[in-house]
Amino acid sequence: MPPTALSPSKTLTHGYDDQSITSLPPPVTHQQTKERGVYSEMLSAGDNETFMQSPTKAMNDSKQQPFPPARVFDRPSNLTIQHDNSATANFDLKSVEPKVQCPFATIPGMVPRKIEIERKKRIFAAHDLDQLLLDRNLDYNDEAFTSPNNDLNLLPLDAFDNTDFECRSVEAWLELGNNPETNEVALPAKALFKEPDTGRMTMRPCIVTGTETLGGSPGDTTNMNTNMNTNSNVLWKVSFPESEAGAGPQEASLHRLYICFVAEDPVSFADRLADAHSRRQKANNEIIKQIYADCMPREEMKQLEAEQISRISAQAMKTRPFKNAVVDTKPILSEINMIFMRTMNSIIFNHKSAIAKGEGEGEMAKMLKDIIGDDDSNSKSNSGAADPTPPPPTIGIVKIPNYSFVDAKNAFCFNSFLTKSEIIKAVVNVRAECTKVVNLKMFSLITKSTRLEEFASSQNTTINAAAVHLKDTWTGAVINHVKSQLKDVQKGWFNLEETNTEVYNFSKLKKFLSYLNFIMQDSMRDCMLESLGKFQKYIDNACKPIVTVNSISSATIDYSGGGQLTPAKTEVRQKKIPLFVVDLVIDGEGKNSVFAYSSPSTAFTDTVLQYFDKSLQVVLKLTRIERRVMKNLFWSREPIINTVHPSEDWVVNHRETIEADVKRSSSVLDEYLRKFDPLIEFLQIDIAEFLLDVECKFGGKLREDEEEGEPKELDIDAIKDLSLKHLAIRADLEKSFPATINLGLFTLSSAKVRALMLDKHSEIAKKLMDMVARVTIDYTNFAIDEYEQILGRLRQDPKDIEQIDDLKGYMITAPNLVLNLNLQLENGLRYFDTLESVNYKLTPANFELRWNLFGWPKRISDQLEALEAKLAGRTNDFLDEMRDEQDGFIEKLKGIQSKVDNLHTFTNIERVEQVASFVREIKKDLIKCADEARTFNNREALFDVECRDYTELQQINKAFDPYYDLWLTVDEWLKSVKNYKTSSFVALDAEGIERHVGSASRTLAKNVKFFEKNKLTGCLSIAKQVKESVEEFKPCVPVVLSLCNPGMRERHWDNLNNTCNTKIKVDEKLTLDDIMESGVPNHLERVIKISEQAGKEYNIETALDKMQEAWETVTLFVDAYRETGTSILKGADEYMALLDEHITMTQAMTFSAFKGPFEERIDNWNETLQMVSEVVDEWLAVQRNWLYLQPIFDSADINKQLPIEGKRFNSVDKHWRQTMVAATGDVLCIKFCNDKKLLERFKESCKLLDMVQKGLSDYLETKRAGFSRFYFLSNDELLEILSESKDPLRVQPHLKKCFEGIKNVKFEDELIITGMKSSEGEIVPWETHVDPKSKNIEDWMVEVTNSMLVAIRQHFLLSIENYTEVKRTEWMQNWPGQIVLNASQVHWTRETEKALNSEGNEGIKKYYAQLVQQLDDMVYLIRGKLSKMARTSVGALAVIDVHARDVMNKMANETGVTRVRDFDWVSQMRFYWTGDRDDGDVRVEMVSSNRAYGYEYLGNSFRLVITPLTDKCYLTLMGALQMILGGAPA
Repeated sequence: MPPTALSPSKTLTHGYDDQSITSLPPPVTHQQTKERGVYSEMLSAGDNETFMQSPTKAMNDSKQQPFPPARVFDRPSNLTIQHDNSATANFDLKSVEPKVQCPFATIPGMVPRKIEIERKKRIFAAHDLDQLLLDRNLDYNDEAFTSPNNDLNLLPLDAFDNTDFECRSVEAWLELGNNPETNEVALPAKALFKEPDTGRMTMRPCIVTGTETLGGSPGDTTNMNTNMNTNSNVLWKVSFPESEAGAGPQEASLHRLYICFVAEDPVSFADRLADAHSRRQKANNEIIKQIYADCMPREEMKQLEAEQISRISAQAMKTRPFKNAVVDTKPILSEINMIFMRTMNSIIFNHKSAIAKGEGEGEMAKMLKDIIGDDDSNSKSNSGAADPTPPPPTIGIVKIPNYSFVDAKNAFCFNSFLTKSEIIKAVVNVRAECTKVVNLKMFSLITKSTRLEEFASSQNTTINAAAVHLKDTWTGAVINHVKSQLKDVQKGWFNLEETNTEVYNFSKLKKFLSYLNFIMQDSMRDCMLESLGKFQKYIDNACKPIVTVNSISSATIDYSGGGQLTPAKTEVRQKKIPLFVVDLVIDGEGKNSVFAYSSPSTAFTDTVLQYFDKSLQVVLKLTRIERRVMKNLFWSREPIINTVHPSEDWVVNHRETIEADVKRSSSVLDEYLRKFDPLIEFLQIDIAEFLLDVECKFGGKLREDEEEGEPKELDIDAIKDLSLKHLAIRADLEKSFPATINLGLFTLSSAKVRALMLDKHSEIAKKLMDMVARVTIDYTNFAIDEYEQILGRLRQDPKDIEQIDDLKGYMITAPNLVLNLNLQLENGLRYFDTLESVNYKLTPANFELRWNLFGWPKRISDQLEALEAKLAGRTNDFLDEMRDEQDGFIEKLKGIQSKVDNLHTFTNIERVEQVASFVREIKKDLIKCADEARTFNNREALFDVECRDYTELQQINKAFDPYYDLWLTVDEWLKSVKNYKTSSFVALDAEGIERHVGSASRTLAKNVKFFEKNKLTGCLSIAKQVKESVEEFKPCVPVVLSLCNPGMRERHWDNLNNTCNTKIKVDEKLTLDDIMESGVPNHLERVIKISEQAGKEYNIETALDKMQEAWETVTLFVDAYRETGTSILKGADEYMALLDEHITMTQAMTFSAFKGPFEERIDNWNETLQMVSEVVDEWLAVQRNWLYLQPIFDSADINKQLPIEGKRFNSVDKHWRQTMVAATGDVLCIKFCNDKKLLERFKESCKLLDMVQKGLSDYLETKRAGFSRFYFLSNDELLEILSESKDPLRVQPHLKKCFEGIKNVKFEDELIITGMKSSEGEIVPWETHVDPKSKNIEDWMVEVTNSMLVAIRQHFLLSIENYTEVKRTEWMQNWPGQIVLNASQVHWTRETEKALNSEGNEGIKKYYAQLVQQLDDMVYLIRGKLSKMARTSVGALAVIDVHARDVMNKMANETGVTRVRDFDWVSQMRFYWTGDRDDGDVRVEMVSSNRAYGYEYLGNSFRLVITPLTDKCYLTLMGALQMILGGAPA
């Protein structure tokens, strides 16, 4: 608080007129003092009255403005007060609405916003504000609040206002009371008001009409900060209504502290006012306390010494402002001296006041209690009071009486155990044994380089041997010495057979044995001092060299330890070999392979410390001598010799030194390993994939759309260069990659990895050239195959002119084919040259391919020349052969011509069969001659000679065709017409007869015309004769077509006889001649009508027969169903499809006009089909429900819980089994299902099963109500669980649907559930076990849920505590993945806010560096050997840590966050542990949203990267949840 705050001249009272303001006392001027104080300088003699005058006195003197003062520091004196003339104001209803956290759009299940507002209105209105103030000891009518003698009234109350109680900003209040129409503010409120008549001060209703800013005009808010903390610079204009006494409305400007709005919580306002009074009281006490300290004399006070002043001055002058300046330091040093003496006075005052407060009860003690408080503990700590007990004298004389030597000796002998020779001998012997132990070797100080496993084995052997020696040899020897010396002692002081513990406790034997224990304890301590010291020195010497890694091949070693060793010792140390040998190895396979060490770098530190700690554990478990000597005493515990404890300072120092040395030296391994990072990419190369990529890239690999065997042109030069590159890299690597290297503490052996890398480069280089060789050979073989195909084609021997022509054509294309192969020839030869350039060794056979390929074009050329000469001679030979064949062909045609010319002579119809056979032979000869003529013409074209025209053949065909048609037609007709007339009428093919008659009539008509034209009378007469026979038969055709209808039945023949007045008897003897003779042709129209009717009826009859025949083979397919002892119906789709088709056909028949003869049959068949359809439908419906319910009610548990539904199902099941037994076997579907009783039984079963399903659904709803997660399961899954409620294991397959991260739970013996397991295999044990036996499934599933939540919370708590106890890289492997992610966030939040609170933005920058280091540590950890679960956890945590690092980087360098309340930090998702161990919880905060952590187990899965969009989603969801809006998008 600045000194000017207490100056009355700087204090201004608001709410009063100018007269009241000027009534304040004038400013006080102070004389300068020699030594200036901090608080007392404001006071001088005679100023007490002025100082004690309160502004409240001015308020009491002023009758015009009876309001309390509203004061601030350093307000300008030119502030003017303006008042509104109106005494009342109209206000909007919204100005009385409290602030609520409710959404404007009501969500189902939530209280509407209007109801919540109205509820708060009524709660606020129910409070009596005056009574609330009285409850907090705030009575403004009390004299203490108005008396000018009360020092508190000198301090303005509004300076101590805590705006954290404010619920709205200034703008928000003004906006709440603003009337949009008039733009006026009217906020109903209560303000502190002093009645003008009675002087009583009460909270009186008023209207707030605006604000005014210091230094501005009323209502001016342009310079007002929106922060609520600016209330101290804002006065609120209030208007009090008319009083009952008739006083007019009054206006004033008051501080916010004296105004309680109607829309404000009166309890919060009362707390705010009480808090301000409390703060002012504390400030007043501190001021008085400091004034007392200033008033204390300083004349005899010791000042700062000259040396201290000089040091202060020297340090100050080193600073930048005073570095080159000339400054008079005397006033500053005088000021420092005064502050020092004042501080000393404050200490003395605190000390004396604490004593006075403790000794007295008077006014002084009361005043001191008010000033410094009544906390004894604080008083003691501040006063520094010394122990009242006086210290002992340094020098003095003590009188001693005369004593008797004999008595003294007797007393000594009575108390001492060193009075017997046996005891002294035992002591001597024990000391000798202990001397040996001092030199005991606890560690193996190996002098050669060793691997970590060998080092550990050696240390373990040595320590175990030492342990055996201490526990057995040494302790046994001590016991033997004691027993051998005291074996003859019976009862007395040294009785080893003592059984009474109390006697033993008072005996000399206990002292003697305790003495031996102390000797052993000292010996063990000396042994451990020696051993641990040597071990620490041994490790320190091994770690002395300081290594700087330059590259893979070199490292600089400083053997002097940074100059700690002399040159001589450095030279000696340089000759010593490293302590450890470590191998460079390859960890992982394929794409996951990385360089690593045979032992991780951290393992060396852990191993050394492990055996350091183990040596201490050995000496901590040595049993005291008395326990093994005094066998007859009862020992409630095992007494242990107190030796060296691990927590002793010197032990801790040794351990920390060893740890620091080994860690420092081990860090070189990590640094050296990072040098191999550039080689990791090559290490991870799969040679087969690499070669495949190279082959595809450089054109050697065939594509999928290319033909098999087609060679691809290979970029041979690129592959050659790549091979040479790998050989070059191998040569460089062979030089730069050492087999061993000295790294100070370590000798690194990398011979195997070096050989592997070199071999890999060699293998790749060789296989690249192998690829070139393989492609070259394939390429060459393909080209040779092409050449061989050309040569083979050219070597063919032609058999005829056609083959000669083909060869000639191929000879034309052959040169082009060879030319096309020249490119392949050149490439192949170039490939061989490339292989020869790198000295690639080919097999002899492959080597010969090169020259074989080279000679092929010459071989093809020679073959072409030879073939050309050969074909010229063969062509002439084939031409002569063809001429001879043509001559023979002409003679053949002449013979056929003579045969055709003689055909007109055949005029005897009786020889029709012989003539028909003759013309058929001529026809065959003509067809053959036509083929030969075409062949001759084709060959003539090939020989390039004139083609002969074979017109003779065409003329012969033209002359032959009429005779051919005549005799074939006559032959076929004469044979058929006799059969038509005399064979059985019912066997005639009416349609065939109709086709034959038509064809014969047309052919004969054509022949008649031809023969008449050529005047061939013999043939003409035959044609006419047969044509007349055909015409005579034509009237029979309609009769045959009508009466040979398959639908003609006896009733139709009867109708025909009646209609035509005939007596036709239909049997096998009936012929066509009989029909024609009966006179039926005379009634042809009637016959046709009867035939049509018969055809329609026949179609109906045939359809009915087919339908019935189809069902005669349809049997019920009934198959056994599981192990239920019954069967089910299968193949129903086939039945239903057939039923639908036949029902449709039957219903169409019912509307036919020709159904008469079959009407009854159709109706019966339709009823049968309808019945079968209904039965099958109901059957399938019952079967569906029965299949669903059968496994459910097969469980005794379900029947027990649903007895009524169980009985109903059993009734249906009984009927079902009976029906299925009857349907078993080859039962026809049409017969079995045509049963009304069966239909009724199925309908009744459907009704019962529907009732069962309804009852089952209601039952499942009750179970889901007991455990809501059952809603995630289907009815079938839930019923599977409930049907085996006695077997909790049946719930295992369904846990994944009920819980996000639980795949199954861990059942122990007796079916006790002790933990949970995730899908990834992570097992989390439970604190609270669950016993599901004898419990309903929903009950113990609730217990499972609770145990899950308790377990996750407990692991959360323990992991948070464990985080600070172990290394972070170790910590993240010890806890479940979910716990690791979120507990790490808790500490990230804590450490971030700690950095902000301590150093602001600079702390964030430092913390950012720490986060980067944590990520580096995790990278090294992941490269090592980790379990699958740990690797998943660390990988997910890496995503979170990367996001945390990015946030810190942004806060440190971009947004410049300096406080924990800055938005860039507040907008992050922060995790806090709030509360104690028992009731605490994890809370997640983000801006104003604060949500409790749910503790739902989520398993151990990977995390997606967190992007800025992810952060926005988090922020939106957290805000929505806080406002109870849910997380679903709108």
